[in-house]
Amino acid sequence: MNSAPTTKEQTVTVPLRGGAELACGLCADRLLDELRALPGVQTASVDAASNQLRVSVDPQRLSASDVATQAQAVGARLAASFGHRTYRVGGMDCTNCAQSIEKSVGALPDVLSATVNFPAAKMRVEYRAGTGDVEQIVPRVEALGFTLEDVRAQAGPAPARPSFVRRLASPAARVAASGALLLAGLILEHATRAPEPWPDVLLAGSVLLGGYRFALAGLRALRMRTVGTNLLMALAAAGAIVLGHWEEAAAVVFLYALGETLEAAAMERTRRSLGALIDAAPSEAVVRRGASEVTVPASSLDVGDLVVVKPGAKIPADGVVVEGVSDVSEAAITGEALPHAKQAGDALYSGSVNGNGVLAVRVTARAADSTLARILHLVEEAQAQKAPTQALVERWGRVYTPIVLASAVGLAALGPLLAPGPDWVYRALTLLVVACPCALVIATPVAFVSGIARAARDGVLVKGGAFLEALAGARQIALDKTGTLTVGRPTVTDIRAVWGTEDRLLSLAASVEAASEHPIGAAVVAAAAERGLVLPKAVNAQAVPGRGVCADVNGTPVLVGSVELLRERGVTVTPEVVRQADALQEQGKTTLLVARGGIVLGVLAVGDTTRPEAADAVAALGRLGLRPTILTGDNALVAKAAGL
Repeated sequence: MNSAPTTKEQTVTVPLRGGAELACGLCADRLLDELRALPGVQTASVDAASNQLRVSVDPQRLSASDVATQAQAVGARLAASFGHRTYRVGGMDCTNCAQSIEKSVGALPDVLSATVNFPAAKMRVEYRAGTGDVEQIVPRVEALGFTLEDVRAQAGPAPARPSFVRRLASPAARVAASGALLLAGLILEHATRAPEPWPDVLLAGSVLLGGYRFALAGLRALRMRTVGTNLLMALAAAGAIVLGHWEEAAAVVFLYALGETLEAAAMERTRRSLGALIDAAPSEAVVRRGASEVTVPASSLDVGDLVVVKPGAKIPADGVVVEGVSDVSEAAITGEALPHAKQAGDALYSGSVNGNGVLAVRVTARAADSTLARILHLVEEAQAQKAPTQALVERWGRVYTPIVLASAVGLAALGPLLAPGPDWVYRALTLLVVACPCALVIATPVAFVSGIARAARDGVLVKGGAFLEALAGARQIALDKTGTLTVGRPTVTDIRAVWGTEDRLLSLAASVEAASEHPIGAAVVAAAAERGLVLPKAVNAQAVPGRGVCADVNGTPVLVGSVELLRERGVTVTPEVVRQADALQEQGKTTLLVARGGIVLGVLAVGDTTRPEAADAVAALGRLGLRPTILTGDNALVAKAAGL
């Protein structure tokens, strides 16, 4: 717990132990509501990314320790009162499937909320703890024809890609076959005038391949007293068949199945992007237990375990370095192109990649509570948010379907009372066909899918339809620096020779760095190659984690690294060289001092250069009426280079 006192208020930071208090947004709101009701509390907010609670209090009325005690007590009570489970859902083809599952599970008495994230194929359930209703969730969903797997919100390896045989039986393959049979049936019917019943046989096959899944889904939903567009589409197709209109039945089924397949394909691309994030976490970890080291699943790590991370391995869990020094790349988490030197006492993120050193790391969070898992959870929650237009269409569709069914039944039952005759059933079935909401159910999701896919082709990842629709009203845009306004990889930006020429300085540094696997070393070698420099041979190269590299060139020791490395090796670094290095570091660059035979030859600077098109892109955003802002830990020089 940390606190920063001021004259009138005190801001208290309380870590949320184990993440239980943040299991869902509702629990976070309950926690904040109870804390805001305490006398002396002025503001309270939750930072889900850092898993911390920030409370501003009047220190004269409420002490920092009392805030921490109250927050942890409320969090413990919430964890004991409410349970949460996350399931991976299989077998969903469309958003109607998700709605049927939500309604069925939400009908259980002790289930407080059930939210299906169709893009991520997951369902999150909140329920009253200590009740048996949660055990009915799996059989209830399986009765609808779907599968559930309790993942307990743990980050782990992404599911394996489907086999070739399974891809042949995929919804896309079935829709393609349905379309081919529809086309063949129409050709036989109208172009070749083939005799009956061959055209109808092909059209029947088209209906069967394209429609049996949503027909079964509609019937299962009906068993659970849920009426959706799946059922209406099935009845519309059945009505067309009863009327003898096989072409209309096959066309209705194919168009509906095609729309659902296009949406599912776009969602699969989104799931793969999530899978790339999940794969950032390793599946195994090496734990030190006494004098031995044991390999265990990363998901089984607990707080306090001592993990050994070898060179090149991924960090298996959030933790703190207790032994060793190494450069660690946090690009998967922060997007930063350059690795950071880590030593005892420094924090590490799960999914980061270790450099050349060996680290002993004390685990500070379980896999389900790691920074990577929280980022993944936030992304999935963002994807689950429906756009206002899409939500409106779904609400209207839930009312529209029962109205259409009731109207058809009423027409068939009451029509003969007004004018006796056999045509009323025919007219009722016709109503089902013409009232089939193909345009409604296809147009809205496909419009959002098309927009999201088009943005993805240009390298813009939109997390969901809600955010795509919100862009229309945007007036300000925040741009990440690394990899967005910059190239995203280190390059040599400055060469400051103190003794000798720039080429001599660069060639010596590159010869020493040639055997290094560090990204900064690779940038130095690449810069020398661009100038066509001949590198002298370096021997006895040795990397000093977090400091630099040393080697012998033509029998003379050469050092490339930080000021601290040179001073540790007895090299005198003048104040002028230090000033040059500091000036470059203030620009957000990493500096390398080069010394030969105990004499400093100069300074190299390595940084992430601004994209050539960045300034034009920022200017174009301004012409669209958007006010751009840069998000960076560097100074204003980087923003100015990008045109901000």
